[in-house]
Amino acid sequence: MYSLKTRLPDFPAPRQRTWIAGGKNVHAEFTLLPGAVSETVEVTSTAPLVDQTKTDVSTNITPEQITTATDRPAIRRLAYLALA
Repeated sequence: MYSLKTRLPDFPAPRQRTWIAGGKNVHAEFTLLPGAVSETVEVTSTAPLVDQTKTDVSTNITPEQITTATDRPAIRRLAYLALA
């Protein structure tokens, strides 16, 4: 009598006892059943940095920026800042 066994990672090894007569071919079938199977899925997410539903662009100009803009080039820079 012979004992046949198969091995595959993560499956328990089934055993089967088989009688083999001399000079004969033997056909043996094995059924592998999964052992302890576990899987972990971790999902992480962060909030978007921008409001995806807002399409307008705005800029805040402080009162200090307005009072310190004493010449035309400074006023133009504030106007460009507001348009950007």
